[in-house]
Amino acid sequence: MLDVSASPTAGNRAADSVVTQDSDRLAYNRLLCFITHCCIMVLSTGLHLERLRLLNRGRHVTRQTRESPELQSLGPSLILARHERRLSQAELAALCGLSQAQVSYFEVGQRRPTIDQLLQIARALGCSIQKVLTGSDRPGSRLSDLALELRKMGLVDLWVREPIVPGAFRASEEVIALAVSGSEPDPRIVEAIPAILAWNEISPGLLRAYGVHARPSAVRRLAWLADIALAIENRGGFPGGCRRDLLTRFLKNVSVPDGGKAAWDDLGRPPAKPPSSPIWKRWRITYDADLSVFEQRARQLLDLRSQSQASPAGGPSKRSGRGMRA
Repeated sequence: MLDVSASPTAGNRAADSVVTQDSDRLAYNRLLCFITHCCIMVLSTGLHLERLRLLNRGRHVTRQTRESPELQSLGPSLILARHERRLSQAELAALCGLSQAQVSYFEVGQRRPTIDQLLQIARALGCSIQKVLTGSDRPGSRLSDLALELRKMGLVDLWVREPIVPGAFRASEEVIALAVSGSEPDPRIVEAIPAILAWNEISPGLLRAYGVHARPSAVRRLAWLADIALAIENRGGFPGGCRRDLLTRFLKNVSVPDGGKAAWDDLGRPPAKPPSSPIWKRWRITYDADLSVFEQRARQLLDLRSQSQASPAGGPSKRSGRGMRA
């Protein structure tokens, strides 16, 4: 006899099994999708973080390589100035209206003060901005320290990499003396000094005093270069004019070196044969050049100066071809 009541039960069980398998498969697919989505999110987040890290490192490198040279010594100079006043970071911050954290950031170089904050710091320390920036109240004597001041006096083709902006321009006499005081000054600067002496209103006494202070041989070099300017002026007129009276007064204040005791000075550019010019012999200079070289340099600067005045950007003139770089 057939048991009809058992058949529906078996069918239901079979149907339930199929439904269970479908549910398991759907749950498995959903879990697989969720895991895949999580992996994608983790990978995407990792790539994004790596991108941010590279960008931040790039910004850091850019800031370090493009930072103005005037700010590179700010941190140590600020610490030095604060210690000279015997102030703590907190005390200096209170005087400046800043937080101690800001002062600390400035000293370690993590942040740079604004112009207003720099003025507040210098005022609180009772020193110059130059002192806060460089640790000294006086600008330096390197070519990069002198470049802007020499350009202002007429050496218009002196373009150096990252020239230092001084807190204030110094006396022309000091800059000229420093420019020729090195053991081997740049020839194109040496050959431009007669033009600078001829074109600028200098104080003979100050020029001699700064020369003595810069280097013992600097006064003799300056006298030789002033003598060259006067010789060119007497020969047919100095290009761009010459302040004859000032240069004559300066030469009267400088003693001619003793021919038997004073050593010859070649300024780092010795000649192939002894000099024949009486100006070179008078000041015991053996620099390898003659009057025509200095006159040609003056004409070049005069021409470049007129071109630079017409140049809207104030940089090297396109017509000049190239400028002096260091």
